Amino acid sequence: MRRPEPDAPVVRFAREWIRRLPINQMPWVQREALLIGLATQLADCLAAPRWDPRPARAVGMALARAGFTQPDVAATTLILFAEYAHELSGSDPGAAGRLLPHLQAAVVGGHTAVAHDLALDGHETLLRAAVTARRQAQVALLQASLYDQVTGLPNRTLYTDRLTQLIRERPDARAGVCIVDLDGFRAVNDSTGLQAGDTVLRQVAIRIQTYVGDVGGFVARLGDDEFAVLVENTTSLEDVIKVADRVLSLLAEPIQAGTRRLRLRASAGIVERPLAGSDAGELIRAAEVALGWAQAAGGNTWRPFDPARNDTQLARQELSADIPAGIDRGEFQPVYQPIVALDTGNMIGAEALVRWQHPQQGQLRPGHFLDLVTATGYMVPLTVRLLNRACHDAAAWPAASALAPYLSFNIAPEHLTQPEIIAQIADALDRSGLAPSRLQIEITETEQISTNTDSIAILRELAAIGVRLVLDDFGTGNANYLALAELPLHGIKIDASFTRSLTAGDPRAAKIVHGIVRIGLDLGLNVTAEGIESIDQLTQLHQLRCHNGQGYYFSRPVDAADLPARLRDRA
Repeated sequence: MRRPEPDAPVVRFAREWIRRLPINQMPWVQREALLIGLATQLADCLAAPRWDPRPARAVGMALARAGFTQPDVAATTLILFAEYAHELSGSDPGAAGRLLPHLQAAVVGGHTAVAHDLALDGHETLLRAAVTARRQAQVALLQASLYDQVTGLPNRTLYTDRLTQLIRERPDARAGVCIVDLDGFRAVNDSTGLQAGDTVLRQVAIRIQTYVGDVGGFVARLGDDEFAVLVENTTSLEDVIKVADRVLSLLAEPIQAGTRRLRLRASAGIVERPLAGSDAGELIRAAEVALGWAQAAGGNTWRPFDPARNDTQLARQELSADIPAGIDRGEFQPVYQPIVALDTGNMIGAEALVRWQHPQQGQLRPGHFLDLVTATGYMVPLTVRLLNRACHDAAAWPAASALAPYLSFNIAPEHLTQPEIIAQIADALDRSGLAPSRLQIEITETEQISTNTDSIAILRELAAIGVRLVLDDFGTGNANYLALAELPLHGIKIDASFTRSLTAGDPRAAKIVHGIVRIGLDLGLNVTAEGIESIDQLTQLHQLRCHNGQGYYFSRPVDAADLPARLRDRA
């Protein structure tokens, strides 16, 4: 097609058309050529001997396909074309009046049809893109929910699902779970950084996965530094033990983390059983319990799950949970074991021992719960409550001789580091009316007691108010014997194990007990032997010049209400 002259009506119309249409991404030169061609096509429609709507409709369609899809494009074109119609009609000015409405309708129809189709195509494209993005997001979410992002291994959820599926599909088979934890891995993160720590975790995953892939199994990272191996088609616990041994051996080999070569230690908990009647969560929990036992044993080893041990542990956990309420309800009560002067046989005091009257389990001795009280942090409040009760009971004990019997009460070493203990003891004495000289505090022989300056200062302050102090279980702890001379002690107590050895047929036993008694006498301390159960033990201790004794030979621990009768019997 020959390009019209620059001053031709078609060119003037096209340039005005360009100016009024919205700006799009089409280059100016290309836009000018397009609109001059479309303007020429419209002029031809007016000059044609017969009216044909198709060329005009094609103009509207071409506008839309060129990117001019806005609704006002057709209106702008129609208004402008009406202004220039007479110039464009050439030799037949009447043609503009006759054909203009038809031409405008054809242009609008073509433009609207293509713009609508393009809008639908765009909407469909967006919809497809949205569906694709949603599917990709779902896949990514599923990946994140089932796989560990650091190692790429299946996570706890997928491991549990796999084990659940195995139980459902193979109830007649056996399987084992081995859970491995890196001992002290937090120190690796702290010393090398999280990035190096992740590198270590990836190498650990590769080592376990490579081995398990060769023997057949399923590996997952359960979290932090904990990995799990599912051992299928086992015949006995030995199959899982072999896996645990091999994995621990592989992890003991050095691992490169950046510029450092690290040596790791790991522990494992294992369980193996028939799948019939099993539960995936319970199997995993059992292996994790066994892992805890391996770590408690020092790590770098494995332990199998033991149902009996687990039952015992669960029972102790339940007992621990009962301690706070038991203290509040007064279920912990003191009982008293008489302390007797060996030369006269008179009862001169009594040691307070604790018993727990548990609502379901009945009366419990200290060996069943005292370590739990310490572990749960309730030793101090329990001690304060028992001390107040024991001082109140002792204040009511009748004096069978010129000297009223004293109360001997145990205080834990960790309690003796707290300055408030002085006020707690003084308050118990004030409330009960018990004289300080009638309270004897038994302290356990530890290095802390003999070397800790705060503990020594507290002991001296207690001695200054008149409280008697004795060192309990002498000879079994780690006391600094040079420091013992500096402590404000009134006496020492010989542990029951030494007393029992007197009648065990060991000739060295008497020499050991004699040595302990001699240390006490040389330091001017009162010596009391615990655990006297026979007349033979009593005779030997008396010959060794031991001052006092207590044990089943004299009396078992009794309630506060029964103690006055024992006082009269031993008067």
